[in-house]
Amino acid sequence: MHQVMGQVVRNRELAAGLWHLIVEAPEIAARAEPGQFAMLRVASGLEPLLRRPLSFYRIARHYGWLEFVYKVVGRGTQILTTRAAGDRLDLLGPLGRGWDLLPGTRRIGIVGRGIGIAPLIGLAEAAVRRGIAVEAFLSAREPQALLGLDLLRELGCGLYLHTERGEYSGRCREVTEHLEEAFEEEKPDQLFVCGSRRLGQAVLDFSRRRGVRSQISLEERMACGLGACIGCVTEIRAEDGREYRRVCKEGPVFWVEEVAMLYDR
Repeated sequence: MHQVMGQVVRNRELAAGLWHLIVEAPEIAARAEPGQFAMLRVASGLEPLLRRPLSFYRIARHYGWLEFVYKVVGRGTQILTTRAAGDRLDLLGPLGRGWDLLPGTRRIGIVGRGIGIAPLIGLAEAAVRRGIAVEAFLSAREPQALLGLDLLRELGCGLYLHTERGEYSGRCREVTEHLEEAFEEEKPDQLFVCGSRRLGQAVLDFSRRRGVRSQISLEERMACGLGACIGCVTEIRAEDGREYRRVCKEGPVFWVEEVAMLYDR
């Protein structure tokens, strides 16, 4: 883990309320893995006091760049939109546990909705570099919020898309219908999901029925990002009952069968 002053390379709006931030921070980029995150200080003063956790969208080690996609949801992220190329940003990272591509994996599915697509894009890149085929099952409220489509097409990933309105609406009720159809004859080796509890539950159900190892990235409010404040715990199923683990430290990636809330209907 490093605390560094990175330099903003680019910060632009992709769609309404969705921003793409690129920061040059080679010390963190050299060690970062898909699924991990960084804590960003968005202002130089004490207001807002806490850093903001952002998952890595892409990691460009050869440039020393970290890419993030963030959604404007409050004062902190609104302040972040004012950062321009050349500005300095205080980053802490890489933090947390990233995705696990198991030995022998040949074909995976990534399942994401809205801003939850962001941490899956770097995973898709890493998988393709290892010769693993990737099928992407992505959904959003509108087509403009489907992140990373051009990159996924360049990588040769299969795309199964659903939106509530616009170009990809009306073909199915939800994107998980595509999941069943795409893997009807041959199951994937692994599934990876981020975006909503409902999607996580759908992947858990699919995984239990088809015998697939699957992981989920959880989204929680984080104060420190280091595991010290114990403010972002989630309930985990264990052999002797249930226990709590810190999303920022033991996560944000967990095996789907571990996550207790996915069993609560």
